[in-house]
Formats: sequence, C-alpha cells, structure tokens
Amino acid sequence: MPRDVAVVVVGDEILQGRRNEANAAWLARTLFEMGVPLSETRVVSDYPSSLERALRDLRSSGRTVLVTGGLGPTRDDRTREEAARAFGRKVSRSPEALALVRSSYERRGIHLDPAGEVQGDLPEGAALVPNPAGTAPAFLLESDGFRVVCMPGVPREMRAIFQESVAPMLADSADRPGIARMFTHGLGESLQEGLMADLALDDVDFCSLPGMWGVEIQCLARGAASDRDARAREALSQVADRLGESVVRPLGTTLRQALLQGLRDKGWQVAFAESCTAGLACSELAAEPGASDVLAGGVVSYSNALKTSLLGVSPATLEAHGAVSRETALEMARGAAKICPNGKGLGLSVTGIAGPSGGSPEKPVGLVWIAAVSPDGEEARELRLLGSRDDIRQRAAWRLIGLGWNVVRGNLA
Repeated sequence: MPRDVAVVVVGDEILQGRRNEANAAWLARTLFEMGVPLSETRVVSDYPSSLERALRDLRSSGRTVLVTGGLGPTRDDRTREEAARAFGRKVSRSPEALALVRSSYERRGIHLDPAGEVQGDLPEGAALVPNPAGTAPAFLLESDGFRVVCMPGVPREMRAIFQESVAPMLADSADRPGIARMFTHGLGESLQEGLMADLALDDVDFCSLPGMWGVEIQCLARGAASDRDARAREALSQVADRLGESVVRPLGTTLRQALLQGLRDKGWQVAFAESCTAGLACSELAAEPGASDVLAGGVVSYSNALKTSLLGVSPATLEAHGAVSRETALEMARGAAKICPNGKGLGLSVTGIAGPSGGSPEKPVGLVWIAAVSPDGEEARELRLLGSRDDIRQRAAWRLIGLGWNVVRGNLA
C-alpha cells in the first residue's frame, strides 16, 4: 500500500543552533531519489512529551514516521519512553536488544556500564531493528496502519540503519521519477535563464539550485514509467546545448570530478598555493575519491615569509605590488607548479582579503586574485567577491578549482 512519510528530528542541539541539522536533509534527498513521498519534516525538543505530542499529531493510517535522535544512554534521551506512550505502551528491557548493545560495546573494547544498558530497553511490542554502525538499536512500532521507526541521531548510524532495514520497508511506496542532473560553473542563474528563455520543456519539471561551486540543474520527468529517464535526459541535453561552455561535462559530472579527469587526460598533477583560503581548495579536491593519483599537495602561505621561503615569491614583488596582487598570485602559482614532478604540473594559487578587516579603498574586502601556471601557459584573474568572511573564502576556493578546470580543458580567455 502506498504510504506517505514524515520525518521527526529530536534534539535541543538543533533548535538551539549548536548543531546543523543533517538527518532530515539526508532522508529527504534519499526518499526523493527513491520516489517515496515525504509529506512533512519536524524538529522537536528533548523536553518531556515533545515527541509524544508530535507522534500523536502525525498519527494516520498509511503513514510512516521516521524519528531520529534520543536513543542514547543519557537522561535527555527520551525517545523510547515517548514513542511508547504515543502508542499506549510501556518500556521494558529487551534481552535481544541488550545482547546487541553488549556485543557492540565488546567489539569496541568498551565496558558496558549500567547507564549504557538502557539502550537495551524497548517499547513493548516493538520490533527490533539492528544498528550495524553503532550501539543503540533502532525499533519499529506499528498500530492500525500507522508505523513509527525510531533511529539514533548519529548521522552515520541513522544512514546505515535506513539503508539496510528501513528502505526495504518503504519499497511499496516508491515511484521513482526520471531524474537527470548536471552542473555549471561561472554563469549565474539569471544569465542561464536568459540563454534558455525560449526553450520549452514540455512535461518536465526544471529546477536550478545555486551553490558556491556553481549551479546544479535538474530535469525531472513523471508520467509513463517506460520513458521517464529518457525524457529527463533529453530535456537536460537541450538545456546544456543552450548554456554552452559553462556546462561541466560529461553531464552529471561535478566540477571536482571534471578537474581530476582533465588532469589525468593531460598526464599532469596539481598543487595548490593558498593564502586567504588556507587549504580549502586543496581539501575540496582531496574529498573526491581517487584524487591521490593527480593531487601532489599544497602550501598554505598566510605570511609573506612563507610565500617567499616555500613558494619562491620575490620580496621585491611583495614590496612593489603587495601580497594581494596579480604578480604575487602568479609567482605563488609558479612555486606550486614546481611541487609537481617532471615539469608536468598545474600550479593553482589564491591570495585575497577575506575580511572582515584588512581592506582599503584600493584593495577592499573581497578582492581576490587567483592564478594558474601549467605547461600550457599562465593565467591570473581578479575577483571581487561579496558576503561574509566564510563566503568569500569558500567562493574563492571554488573559483580556483574552476580556473583549474578551464585550464585542463583549454578554455582560457
């Protein structure tokens, strides 16, 4: 029977802003990809009865509620008791659940004390759902077509439980649409829309989502299941044709993946010289699996002394032009390129003023220079970035990766 799904996240740390919410966002993406309808997401307090009230309010035949959080061993972990009360039941010690908890502690070489044994408690009549990635088991409660799955709040544990045990429960509700996605870099949403203003995308839902790295574009097709994927891909191809060189190809490839593949195709390695971004660009590229075959490394050179001693930037250049300048960025990139072996290296550099202080009328906050040096030549670009300190640093890092992408595909001005 098709079911709608609701998600309830438990935790004062979310409501107080001490942690960024991750579980509901991940569940929403995963359910969407599965084609399972998500009707509602709530965040509730650890305060007594908060979860119980939410579950009573959400109760409906044919609905599944996914609860994350509140299954640990501390006094503010009340999910077991509140879920039990919402179903009119009591909580008792489950020998089977306790055995799983004890086994998990033993595998980690940790002594299970009485406080930890509470993780072996379950609402009466609950079905035990094993936790392959942690200690606290999950559980399922069901009555009159309404079911609640309670999972730990630790994201890696919740994801493992969902993928192994919960996703199969929801298979009867899945009706996956045809989805095709691609990424662009260096062309904003309004410019993109102008290029495709007269493009008709019949029977396809178009979505544009900007980020620090560029824009994610999605085409979604419903209707007859037999050709959903083909219709989504065809629509995406039409959009890509309009947007031209800003499209990261092959379609669906991310900017990081495109840079790494371009380096492999060239037979190059890449090294970074970063000042204001302090290694963000190198870290982003290293986050991609398999980066080690072409990523030589990087230098974080905040101080002028390190720019000189590690990257070979001339003191005369720093004196004449300053640390934030085209000339310094190019010399930093040349130094980075020398890190790579055999003269087949791409050096990428960034230097700028991220703020909130340090700017001047001549060199305001947000002024950033990025540069690339490769066997194919040299390129430097001035950026004027807006936003907070973190925004400027993130945008600068991604623009540097984008510059590298343009170098390896031979698309420089």
